[in-house]
This record gives sequence, structure tokens and C-alpha cells, in this order.
Amino acid sequence: MTFGFRLEVAVLLGLLVAPATVHAQQELPVPLQAGAKSDVPVATQIMRWHMNDGDVNSFAFRNMDQLFTTRTVAHSGAPWRFPKVERPMDFTYSFGGTTYSAEQALERTYTNALLVLKDGRIVSEIYRNGSNEHTRFMGWSMTKSITSILVGAALEDGLISSIDDDITRYLPD
Repeated sequence: MTFGFRLEVAVLLGLLVAPATVHAQQELPVPLQAGAKSDVPVATQIMRWHMNDGDVNSFAFRNMDQLFTTRTVAHSGAPWRFPKVERPMDFTYSFGGTTYSAEQALERTYTNALLVLKDGRIVSEIYRNGSNEHTRFMGWSMTKSITSILVGAALEDGLISSIDDDITRYLPD
């Protein structure tokens, strides 16, 4: 065995044996270590911590059911389909002295999907970053708005006595 070969093997073995400070599993960042102990895997907690970061949000936002406990709510009856009258998004806008195209707006805002409705018709439906019409996305504030509409309708229909009722009156769990 030559000296060069032994050196290469030693270097290779050195790369395979991790130093004492490196762990096979991730560790929680210091700000998370102070919180309550969790049974959620460390890698999942770290992804939750970084889910809004631009380099992972495209993945995180369409995999929220993997990051958090979710429940699918079934629809009633056949879904109604919006008719399509697609139009190109051929606008520009200016911000901070720079003019941007529609495509640049999507890029600058980390948009994964965009649905534009006008007069009850889909005028633009765009999917990006590996998403498509079957991808499930979280609704963020849109969910709050729809929930408010439904609570108002349930109140008007007498299904909810008062908006001051405790939610557990209707959803005990």
C-alpha cells in the first residue's frame, strides 16, 4: 500500500466519522428549546419555524397537512365549477420607482398559485413551483373571511343563537 493511498483512505474515513459536535439528528434552535416539550419530530418543528422563509415556503405552504394536524371537511353535493374566460395578465405596476410585469409580481411575492375571478368567471388561473389544480393550499386570511360569512349565515338562519356564544356550545371537541 502506498503512502498516497493510505492518506486517501484516512481522509475518506475522517469524512465518514463525524466530529463529536455533529449529530445525526437535528437539534432545536435555542429559541425553541425554551418552550414546552413536544412529541413532534424535531425536523418538523424546525420546518414550522422556517415555513415562511422564501427558500422553503413554496414547499411548506402546500404541505401544511404534513406540518400540522389537519382535518378534511367534506363538501356537500357536487362541487360547482366556475366557467372560464381566460385572459392574459398583461399589466404592469410601479413600486419604489421600478415598473414590474405581472410575472415579476408573481415572482416577487413567492406566489405558487393565483386564481382571478370576475363576474363569476375564472379570468386567470396560474400554477407555479410544481403546484397544479389539485394542490391543496392553506387559506390564511381567506379562511377567516369565509368563516365569518358562514357564521353570519348560520346566525341569520337561527343555527347560532349569538356570536357571543362559546364555540364549545357548537363544537364540543
